[in-house]
Amino acid sequence: MGYSRFYCTSHLEETSMSYLSVNTEELIQQFWELEQIPISSSFTKEENLCEKHFIENYAHNDKGRYSVKLPFKAERRELLKMPNVYQQYKDFMSEYLPLGHMEEVDENSVDIKNQHFYIPHHVIKESSFTTRLRVVFNASAKFSSGVSLNDTLMIGPKVQDDLFVIILRFRSHNIAVKSDLQKMYRQVKVENEDRNFQKILWRDNPSSPIKTYRLCTVIYGTASDYYLASRVLKHLAIDERSNFPKASEVLLHNCYIDDVLFGVDTLQEAEKIIPKLQELLYSGGFKMHKWCSNKKLVLERAIKTEDSNNSCTIIDAKSITILGLE
Repeated sequence: MGYSRFYCTSHLEETSMSYLSVNTEELIQQFWELEQIPISSSFTKEENLCEKHFIENYAHNDKGRYSVKLPFKAERRELLKMPNVYQQYKDFMSEYLPLGHMEEVDENSVDIKNQHFYIPHHVIKESSFTTRLRVVFNASAKFSSGVSLNDTLMIGPKVQDDLFVIILRFRSHNIAVKSDLQKMYRQVKVENEDRNFQKILWRDNPSSPIKTYRLCTVIYGTASDYYLASRVLKHLAIDERSNFPKASEVLLHNCYIDDVLFGVDTLQEAEKIIPKLQELLYSGGFKMHKWCSNKKLVLERAIKTEDSNNSCTIIDAKSITILGLE
């Protein structure tokens, strides 16, 4: 028993010493590897850009002090360095005043001290046929109290037909017709008493004084925008049902947000319903544009062309995407 116990202990000690020897060699090897200068960089793309930015922009003055530039990400660009985007931004905002979609606020007026909200805005690029840039009003931005304009607004119920049903109905006819409602949200006015909750700051160049404006219409980007605009369209269709019975049905059941999608079986039917639909929508302040169809002759013969304000633009393409489907 004693020999047996000694043998086991001696075997463990021998194994332990062997392991310690190997482990020490590995530790020494790792130590020297850490001391070596790396052969190749293991930086990420952003880390390499940050390093490059530092090397190109640091300075060392005669007193020994260093100065650096902040390594901003590439996404941070000044508008002045993007003249095309800057010009489109200014063009977009400049049309608001003459159209009555925005009004300047008198800073000395009494109601300037009443309840109000300032909405920040920025630009994004679009990928559609005709829209290259869109100005977005961020009603989800938090105020100093931690509450945004959208936090205070009800979203409202869905009032348009289900998307799947609209697409099936749209594709069940010989002739398919699609159009957009031009600036749909901006055709719906907001009551004067609520416009102070839609204030923005704007100037069209850095040397001009900053001015305060109020947006006078429903804003894309607010929690209730879709409900308010689509509810107005539904009310318009109901109000004008006796004057435009068939066009009213199209407006009630064939709209998805600002897209009007419907079908007819004959050219004669299209020539009757399309002008009536234009007239119905125009009576509520809405204009149809960006027309497209699988039968170009329908658009050429059925659409009213008296309005020269781009309401009858026809998209000529071999294929288009409608509500996500080509």
